[in-house]
Order: sequence, then C-alpha cells, then structure tokens
Amino acid sequence: MFEAFGFAALHMVENPAVNIIRTRDVRTGLVVDLGEGHFSMTPVIEGRLFTHSKKSLHFGGAHLTQHLIELLQPQISFTTSYERLIIAPMIKSGTENVYTLPDGKKISVKDEREKLVECIFDTSLYNAIDFFNS
Repeated sequence: MFEAFGFAALHMVENPAVNIIRTRDVRTGLVVDLGEGHFSMTPVIEGRLFTHSKKSLHFGGAHLTQHLIELLQPQISFTTSYERLIIAPMIKSGTENVYTLPDGKKISVKDEREKLVECIFDTSLYNAIDFFNS
C-alpha cells in the first residue's frame, strides 16, 4: 500500500519526541508537549530518548482556558460552552491584544495572556503535583 503512494520507507517510533528533534536537524533537545489534558517534557540526548527523565503532569489546554476565563472575570462572564470556544483564539494569538466578541463588545487580553503562562509553573493553581521537584 505504501508503494502506491510513493513512500520510500516507513519508520515507526514509540515516542514522537525523537522525530520532533530530528525534524529540527539536531540530536539533543527538550521536547515540551502541551495537550488538551496533559503537559510533558521529554529530554532527547544524542538521538536517544531518556524516558526515565520524562516528566508529565495532568494539566493542559483545558486548564489554561479555565484560568484565562478566571482572569477575564472582571471584564466579562463566560458561562456557556460556546463562550469557552471563543477563548481559544485569545490564548493562541500572540499579536492581538483587543478582541471583539460576537455581541460587539471589545475586551483587552494583553495582561491576562501574560499572566496565563504563570499557571504552567505555579501548579498550586490546580492542586497538581509539582513535577519540577519530583
């Protein structure tokens, strides 16, 4: 089947961290993965994955969204799941500081977006295990 699509080879890996490092044409690095429900850091040294040094936390994008909602409470109240979808572009954009909501109201997110990063390193916000000291 792979020949039909012109693939020269297929290489399967257990952990994509090694491939991520290889795509950058380096052999050593730290792969940081922030998903919807998890956060992990995986060291790759000289092309080898050091799984015993990998650190994970059950903290992710959903927690960041919730924290941004809390930071924006003085400006606006987000109560429905649809309103939570409006938050995602605010988190991902690093250039826009003022957003216009569907109802026409404008809100500023510059300071809140900068404070948002702090909750990745202050795990007490979500009663998570401090994986930097474990």
